[in-house]
Amino acid sequence: MLLEPTCAIHVPAPEPSGADDALPERPVVEQLHARGTDDGMWVTAMLWDRTVRVYLAPLGPPEIQEQAGGGTVAAEGMLDKPIMEDDEEEGDDGGQHGAEEFAVQVKTPMYSIALQGLALLPGLPEPGIDRICLSLATLHRDVRSIAIGTAARQVPLNLLASSPDSNIVLGFSMQPPAPPAAPADLDVDALLKQPLPELGALREPAESADTRARRRFAMPAQTTAVATSPCGAMFAAGGAKGSLALFDLSKGIFLTKMLAGHYDAVTALSFYRSSILISAGADAWIHHYSTSTGEQLARYMCAPPAIPPKVSGPPAVAGLAAAQSIPL
Repeated sequence: MLLEPTCAIHVPAPEPSGADDALPERPVVEQLHARGTDDGMWVTAMLWDRTVRVYLAPLGPPEIQEQAGGGTVAAEGMLDKPIMEDDEEEGDDGGQHGAEEFAVQVKTPMYSIALQGLALLPGLPEPGIDRICLSLATLHRDVRSIAIGTAARQVPLNLLASSPDSNIVLGFSMQPPAPPAAPADLDVDALLKQPLPELGALREPAESADTRARRRFAMPAQTTAVATSPCGAMFAAGGAKGSLALFDLSKGIFLTKMLAGHYDAVTALSFYRSSILISAGADAWIHHYSTSTGEQLARYMCAPPAIPPKVSGPPAVAGLAAAQSIPL
């Protein structure tokens, strides 16, 4: 089955900084991230000139189909029916689309970020573009009631920037556009005569807003591993010397706890739901922490420790993933 895109986002290439500067032979977009919300989708693109452009793309109108006896229901989703082999072959045109074929085009980012301030010390060079890690989080609807200044459908985007070459963590928070409101002097009769806004549509901003980091945290050592909780309310960062930091994203961006970490660099982090943080270190230990109390719940060794401690080489655990167990 051929998936048809609902909109196109135009990301122009950055301009050279000088008249004699040539464009580098590398892709325009170095990193691309997306996070969904009720009325749209946050799309974040980091370009090779160290700028981050944040777009809010519409979800498009809902697919509605009419019932035989009257009324409407949501259209059958792609995963609700099997895909037959004949259907896969139909319409296979290579997926070539021009920008003019899309009914919705997004050309102006809501926010523009100049990613500076990740250097270890003032005057030192910034980390390379391929050494920067962007982490995005939006609050799940179950935790929005505890967020300050967020309405039911106004969900901010939290963006955290880190690098394994730096101990600095930058925190950005970007608000979605305010919902349309009727003029104060408009009477009720005139308000009822106004057409309803189209479902799934968003108003594109006239110009992008430049935003700066709201928080700048200096960790004990370079950041070697990061993770975001599934509900979007927590962020964890592990350091090259075994430190573990837990951030609260539900009321802004705040450092809440420094956990008892590892004897060596933290190599991987993962959340189980939002209640347990699991970390792995180059010391071959795996730790379980309670995110509410910061208490270490369990620890176990996944490989014999190196004797003497290794100076370099691949870590014992390079990645982690946590999921709910299902009884067989």
